[in-house]
Amino acid sequence: MDKQTIIEKISPEIYAIEAEDARWYGSQTNNPHGLGYSSDTLHEIDSLIWDTANELTDSEKLLLMFAIYEDLPGYALLMLNWSRYQHFAPPTQALFWAEVRRILAQGDSACAGPLEYHLALDWFELCNNCDAIWHHLAHNANIALLTSLLRSSATAAWHLKAPLYAQLIANVGWHEALYASLHASYYTLYGQIDKHEALGYLQQLVIVDLDQALATLISTVQVGERYTNAFGVEAMQRAAKKPNRAFGSFNLDL
Repeated sequence: MDKQTIIEKISPEIYAIEAEDARWYGSQTNNPHGLGYSSDTLHEIDSLIWDTANELTDSEKLLLMFAIYEDLPGYALLMLNWSRYQHFAPPTQALFWAEVRRILAQGDSACAGPLEYHLALDWFELCNNCDAIWHHLAHNANIALLTSLLRSSATAAWHLKAPLYAQLIANVGWHEALYASLHASYYTLYGQIDKHEALGYLQQLVIVDLDQALATLISTVQVGERYTNAFGVEAMQRAAKKPNRAFGSFNLDL
């Protein structure tokens, strides 16, 4: 099984249409509200790769999946990766994160969007120890990769993202992205924020176009009370009777 075989099974015409639609949804201009793209074709491709291509190793399947994802960037190709990842050998786990880094570093918004959602929802949200993952992605990251990390950071542990805020706060060019990350950290379900430290960062931001929105967020954080991600995660896990997702033991070579 290879990419061309999958295209032939789907049909080149349908594959081309799906690719055009998926990339259209990935454009911030076309899709400012970030509506996710999904289709039965993506699920069919996912099944062809992971359920049918038995002659391929997990690493080969992973590379095939990402090769198709770059044509057809949709969350449906990513959504089962967490459960599969648990059964990957360490070299395949490292390959997964190398591919995530490679794609996000390209700055292609169509490909970045679903991956950012995947990171926020399927990794950071229920992760009590994502240090290895975060540091692997942030290590020597270029502007595009750091931007994606901020966009997916709402549910990431505060002790991981706070040093990134401290690193970037002196550069006004990052202030809008920092505002968006802090805003999402406060308002997103299971977002994590240290209210007092966040105020310190918010009060340093200079964003002319968002001046009123920034003032409103500062005021809200000053007087607002809300749970932190740690409480939310633990409560949700107890309700679902699921064990914590622990990532600290993963060996992600940099």
